[in-house]
Amino acid sequence: MSRLLTGPAARIHAVDRGDGDPVVLVHGWSMSHEPWAATVDDLVAAGHRVIAVDLRGHGRSDAPDDDGGYALDDLAGDVLALLRARDVPPATVVGWSLGGMVSVRLAALAPDRVDRIVLVASNGVAHARSAAFPFGMEPDVTIDAVESAERADRVAGRRAVLAGGFGDRPDPDALERLLRVSLGTDPRAEAGCLRTLLRTHQVDLLPDGLPVTQILGDRDRTVSRRGGDWVVSQIPGAVQVALPCGHYPMIEAPDAFHAALRRAVHHELHPDGRTD
Repeated sequence: MSRLLTGPAARIHAVDRGDGDPVVLVHGWSMSHEPWAATVDDLVAAGHRVIAVDLRGHGRSDAPDDDGGYALDDLAGDVLALLRARDVPPATVVGWSLGGMVSVRLAALAPDRVDRIVLVASNGVAHARSAAFPFGMEPDVTIDAVESAERADRVAGRRAVLAGGFGDRPDPDALERLLRVSLGTDPRAEAGCLRTLLRTHQVDLLPDGLPVTQILGDRDRTVSRRGGDWVVSQIPGAVQVALPCGHYPMIEAPDAFHAALRRAVHHELHPDGRTD
């Protein structure tokens, strides 16, 4: 099932399939529900209700009329409105990249709606460095580089950004599919969410008492592995899984990723490496 829901400032699109314990999938910057397609199929087959959200300005969701409205509170607020409107019980929230930060903010806004968090290619608190989080990219340098490249040639600039996320030489067809999705994002959402991704820090919102699993690619050049390690060390009981891929584990290593995600959703991963 696929539908639009009126949220706080936009109509939000989501794919809603299956029955059973709910799993919410939140995509990354300039993406949509589309890269989750195989993940949705896998989790539905495993007996879950799966809700794959298009954040505002992405995919089939509406964009606010101006270039504001893309802070984490706005993005997480839309997801929360959707969960309330559909009366979704406490869910496992899976956030990829920017979606990981949205997931952490959602848990802070509405802890009664989040049963556990799975961070995919994300540490959930920051994508760039700051005084409180000395890991990752230099935010202003990175924003300037991305925007300058896209002003010169939007398609070539975006293709380069996406290609840089792969752990190895990207499969041309996979890269072009991601590029098509990315270029379909509203330019206001691209700009606003890029700034949110690189200028927001929420170390103070590290989950306390909430089960957290982090699935990282060990060849991901866009997310600091040291930052990921640090975040996991700060959350009691948190589990980290490293896969042989880059920033797109659902595309680069789908079998290993889906196996790890199922184990995380089914509470079968443990900090000491045991599996049930």
